Amino acid sequence: MNYFQNKTLLVPLDFSEQATNAVDVAMELADPSTMVHVVHVVEPTPAWMTVDPSVPIPPQFDQQLYEFAVEKLKQMFGSEAYQRVQTHCLMGDPSAEILNLAKQLSVNMIVMPSHGRKGLNRLFLGSVAERVLRGAHCPVLILRE
Repeated sequence: MNYFQNKTLLVPLDFSEQATNAVDVAMELADPSTMVHVVHVVEPTPAWMTVDPSVPIPPQFDQQLYEFAVEKLKQMFGSEAYQRVQTHCLMGDPSAEILNLAKQLSVNMIVMPSHGRKGLNRLFLGSVAERVLRGAHCPVLILRE
């Protein structure tokens, strides 16, 4: 008997190789009754960038990013091999949106990579994995390279 029988898994995807591998790990954990949800979160353009005239950003930039992500998800997971994968594309703060979707779907586990950022990169970019781990209502499997 598989622990993940009739369960729901959530895999956040940032289109990196590590995140794509996390989807494969979730599919390996899953059995035929397990539903795997893949979510990509588009972060809105920071407000300070839209008011700086030296950085021309088209008004529909965020919407274009969102539409691009939806198409990429369809391309990546449209084959029969991923028939148990349901994709979601959201806009907002990645960790908050991942946690909200996890609650809405009543997921049993979140499977996600850690990019292992350290120092200033971590300070400025933060750690989505860490924020998800701290706020999740369910177990979180963090995969390291």
